[in-house]
Amino acid sequence: MNISETLDINFQPGSAAVALGFFDGLHLGHMAVIRETVRQAKINGLTPCVFTFTTLRGGPSPKDCETLVSQRISEQILAAEGIREIIRPAFSAFGDLSPAKFVRDILIGSFGAASVICGEDYRFGKNASGNAETLSELCGGDANVTVIPSVWTDIGGEVPISSSIIRALLREGDVRKAAKLLGRPFSIDFTVTGGRRLGRTLGAPTINQHFPDSFIKPKFGVYASVSHVDGSRFSSVTNVGIKPTVGSDAVLAETYIHGFSGDLYGQDIQVDLLAFIRPEQKFESVDQLKSQILLDSEEARKIAKILDNS
Repeated sequence: MNISETLDINFQPGSAAVALGFFDGLHLGHMAVIRETVRQAKINGLTPCVFTFTTLRGGPSPKDCETLVSQRISEQILAAEGIREIIRPAFSAFGDLSPAKFVRDILIGSFGAASVICGEDYRFGKNASGNAETLSELCGGDANVTVIPSVWTDIGGEVPISSSIIRALLREGDVRKAAKLLGRPFSIDFTVTGGRRLGRTLGAPTINQHFPDSFIKPKFGVYASVSHVDGSRFSSVTNVGIKPTVGSDAVLAETYIHGFSGDLYGQDIQVDLLAFIRPEQKFESVDQLKSQILLDSEEARKIAKILDNS
């Protein structure tokens, strides 16, 4: 799979099927667009492409722009689905183009789009002035446009799958409902950083992973989790927050991986959050903290086993 961070693209005319969107979560709604793109590419002998961007145009607050999937996991998912080209320039590289110029010069001119696929809420062009209907009109006979309707699911009531709903669920700690909308567990996938190594002195060594500013922060607390290390899955327990007992200067995930004792510093480790166990809390002593980590770990193992068998 090829990845371009610029608009310096020159595909052959009529050679590409292009999925359009921010794809900030690759949830089931996004995946419907991706899978239709790959399907059309196979049928028509086209190259399946994703056109996205690395920064949002903004919103009422930064929290409305936080992403739900790391770039590495996003690339893995798209490659597994059959996408062969990802084009993701900064939004500033094209955000001020009119809808007509974007379609003419970028979509048709540079990308050589023969098929264009987007969600029904897709917006584009300066000031988000273009929508799916505008896209169909502007593409005319140059490219076929397919608009994918919203995907709905039942999470105690039917809701349209959207990144904003998933963000709200994660801020409530409801990673199980979020997983239904994502189509997979919510995962963090950040570099393991050095800490105080206090966990090793407690007999419960942990890994620390700091959240990027642009990534969603789920509700502070302790979660049953699964950690992926060297191709193996390990039951684990993850505390998200600021470690009130010993203190932290930033929001991080601290994960105790049951049955693993290797050195993971500097590696990007995927940790899937499966279920919320309890809120983050401050303990009177590190001995109490150690005892609670071990209790949480046992609870997490039970939850993981139940979910594996469900």
